[in-house]
Amino acid sequence: MSGPPPDEAVDFTVDLDRIEAAVSEILVAIGEDPTRDGLRDTPARVARMYSEVCSGLHEDPADHLVKKFDVDHDEMVMVRDVPIYSLCEHHLLPFFGVAHVAYIPQKGGMITGLSKLTRLVEGYSRRLQVQERLTSQVASAIQRTLDPQGTLVVIEAEHLCMSMRGVRKPGAVTVTSAVHGVFRDEVSTRLEAMRFIEGHRHCFRGVADPPRAGFRSPLGSVHVRPDRRHRDRRPGWGTAHEPCHGRPERHAGFLLRRRPL
Repeated sequence: MSGPPPDEAVDFTVDLDRIEAAVSEILVAIGEDPTRDGLRDTPARVARMYSEVCSGLHEDPADHLVKKFDVDHDEMVMVRDVPIYSLCEHHLLPFFGVAHVAYIPQKGGMITGLSKLTRLVEGYSRRLQVQERLTSQVASAIQRTLDPQGTLVVIEAEHLCMSMRGVRKPGAVTVTSAVHGVFRDEVSTRLEAMRFIEGHRHCFRGVADPPRAGFRSPLGSVHVRPDRRHRDRRPGWGTAHEPCHGRPERHAGFLLRRRPL
């Protein structure tokens, strides 16, 4: 198979025994003793873990959107800060963060349940993934199934394959976006969505600086390091003590232009 599995439900049973045998071989290969007390049940635990975290591999997550409601609403619907946990298909290490999902129903069209959007995100997350594809799959499923005026999905995540190995840059956050319909065609609609996503967050100078001691992840509120407080202002940005209220697009608008579909 040359690409990821198709988005369709299939009848498949995870071979737990085969996973257990493979994990035991890995333990031996790295110089461990799989029969010692602390590792004796590890292969079985790992097998059950993979069965759980990859449970979305053999379902069609878009099936969650089949249930629809007629409420005569044609304005933006957004579910923000949906927690995601997935496995990077390159190293089989987790990446985790939040997803922001928005769509605008057709005039006189149908909406889906809010919990269905979170289940959609979870279904695509519970498989071997790359963040770029995960973002596009969620957006495409909404656009294809609900046929809204537009769909927007933004995902912010930290990848342990970058944090605990390789370049070892903990705190680095990858942001991806996928946009369809009016979110892609109308700048004002994208900016409205970004204001919803920003919510309580503030836009500070220095947000792009690398994480240091006392510097919180971009997944939460961002604070500037003390040594940045007295630098010259940049047009359209607040100082370290002045959030740029009403202009989050100067900080985050590029997110919606990085991965247009």
